Amino acid sequence: MDWRVRVLSLGKRRTLALLVTLWVIMGLAYLYYVASSQHAVIEAELERESRTLHRIVSQRADQHDAHLTSLSALASSGEVPKVDLVLQVVGAIRRFYPRVTAVDLVALQTDKTSITTRADTGEIAIVWAAARAAAARSSGKFELLPSPAAAGHYLIVKRSPNSDHARFGLTIEIDAQSLVDTESSFWRKPGASVSLSLPDDSVLVTEATTASSSATRSAFTRRLTTRRELGSRTQPLILTTRFVYGADDLFPAGRVVVGLIIIGGVLVVLALVIKLVLKTRSAELRARLGEQDARIAHASRVNALGEIASGMAHELNQPLTAILSQSQAGIRLIARRDADLASIEKILQTNIAQSKRAANIIVRLREWTRTTTPVSAPQSVNRCIENVVFLLGPDSRRLGMDLTVKSDPAEPEVLGDGVEIEQILFNLVRNAMEALEQSPEAGKRISVSSLVSRQHVIVEVSDSGPGISPEMRERLFEPFATGKEKGMGLGLVLCERIVERMGGSIEILDAPGGGVTARVSLPLATKGKRRTET
Repeated sequence: MDWRVRVLSLGKRRTLALLVTLWVIMGLAYLYYVASSQHAVIEAELERESRTLHRIVSQRADQHDAHLTSLSALASSGEVPKVDLVLQVVGAIRRFYPRVTAVDLVALQTDKTSITTRADTGEIAIVWAAARAAAARSSGKFELLPSPAAAGHYLIVKRSPNSDHARFGLTIEIDAQSLVDTESSFWRKPGASVSLSLPDDSVLVTEATTASSSATRSAFTRRLTTRRELGSRTQPLILTTRFVYGADDLFPAGRVVVGLIIIGGVLVVLALVIKLVLKTRSAELRARLGEQDARIAHASRVNALGEIASGMAHELNQPLTAILSQSQAGIRLIARRDADLASIEKILQTNIAQSKRAANIIVRLREWTRTTTPVSAPQSVNRCIENVVFLLGPDSRRLGMDLTVKSDPAEPEVLGDGVEIEQILFNLVRNAMEALEQSPEAGKRISVSSLVSRQHVIVEVSDSGPGISPEMRERLFEPFATGKEKGMGLGLVLCERIVERMGGSIEILDAPGGGVTARVSLPLATKGKRRTET
């Protein structure tokens, strides 16, 4: 079979394996694309939500500056701050801004009055001590420190007035948790978390939710983190946002399943289209190869006929000579007055028989050289052998070769074209004759046999020649590979193609007694099968 036909005739298993391989490769590529796109989506969403949260928290922190400014103005308006007015303003601030949990106006000198919104005495003491210490070390900037009275809260301490002669330490306590609260649903997702820290990295609050489901049950986790300083002049707190995700986040089940199904469907449709195209292409290619084989076979037969022309001329000369001599004898008998009509009739009958013999030779030669499209029909294998022996018999006798035939008496038939079958046998017998040309004069033997074996006809052509060289054995069925000086290397290639097209096989074996045996196995036609079964 031609290599192009082999490529176009991949088996079902190989096609299925190829489809599965392509599905796996494309599936892996799709999973990589899904994971990459999901990662990009998560990263972009975290960045967007983090920026929004940063802007909101920074704006809230800036509002504390205004509170400090207004309260500082009240504290510095006189020698003694107006307690009622300060408490009234503080009440309004706390009512509109619940995250402001307490306000303290802490006197830095013992002779001054301190104001607080706290009720717990112990809490007041520790907060005032922290406020006085912060105001004492302040160089004019706002001081930030964790609240000693409540976890998750921080103090903003400002000197009032803001000079070395400050009389009060103005303190606002902020609930850091309320500062970072947001209505965005993103921060309620599994894996999302927010933390707020002082500039010295003291953590005020960590609002962390549970990690994603896949991250908690597998070792595969990834973490995305952003860290930004608030855009507040007085409160440069650090806002840190995180998102921990796992396989479930990267590979959404619905998207993955649908994608893989679509890929599989596309491959199936593609496979059907390719199969249809390849089927059409294979049929066209087989048709072209069949035409090429037919042309090569015809050229081979015409070329072979030229080589055996002398033997055929001798075969044709015999009946012609007989006709001529018998015709001359008949003319002489007619010239006699006592002509014997019975003798003349016998002469004419002989001429008729010799004419038929000559006509038969011409018919066989015409059939041998005809160039028509092969037609598959039941063909007698024994008759094909007889025709080939008839063509090559004269040459074999002239070269001193013993050409014998042993045919199966069952008269087996195969389905094919008679001329193609004869072409196979002709090439094999001709190869045997060429192999024997270099052998000694004695013992040049060629045998052709047919034998029915189960559902096949086995035809063997054996010779007593020198055999096949090792370097040629592996290349017997390669086009243009030949060990003959004038050979083209197409005979066995042509035989193999014809035999495979008929559903058979051909092999070249070493003969037991030396030489070569070419064995051709062809499936029996229906008629032949019935004969062997009776």
